[in-house]
Amino acid sequence: MTRLIIGLIFLTHLGFAQQTKPNSQWVKKINTEKVYFTNQDSMTYLLSSDKNQQTIFAFFHSEEDTIGIDPGLSTDGRWRAIHLLKLLKPLQIQHFFSTPFRRNILTIQPLTDEMKKQVVYYDQADLNVLYKKLDVLFPKPVVLMIHQQTFQKIVQQLTGQTIDNKDNDSSPKRFFILQRTQDNQGNFYSLLYNIR
Repeated sequence: MTRLIIGLIFLTHLGFAQQTKPNSQWVKKINTEKVYFTNQDSMTYLLSSDKNQQTIFAFFHSEEDTIGIDPGLSTDGRWRAIHLLKLLKPLQIQHFFSTPFRRNILTIQPLTDEMKKQVVYYDQADLNVLYKKLDVLFPKPVVLMIHQQTFQKIVQQLTGQTIDNKDNDSSPKRFFILQRTQDNQGNFYSLLYNIR
């Protein structure tokens, strides 16, 4: 049986694994240790109680409506937001960050409503405030709604890694798992999830 082998280079001083990013695989399910793909493969990432790392799930907004200056979500966007709830609900994440744009808020709202949590808003023009808030929550996992214009800066600051151009695609189907240490080193994984 042929299985896709995801190449891992272990960074022993960090305890993380950096991998070839599975850009063409669709996520089926996420638990605290693995991401499961629709093609029956999986990837270990470990959302652990390790006090030396923080896991950040970063999402672009779902498909937006075509009307308005600050548009909401289209029908597909609302379905994707519900799928996001199904993917992340088992992880019991308690902390959520978003910019105040309506499409970002509506993407994360099914999850925050289900978890009965409030979103903490951040200004993408002042990312230092966001970094300080993430530092206060370290090592607790968080969900972060992101924008293409600032995501590369966020990854660079939090993990010391640089995003390839192919990973800077702000498609609603793309999301990232960032794992960082307190001194802002670590890795990120680029993944895909479908509308349903």
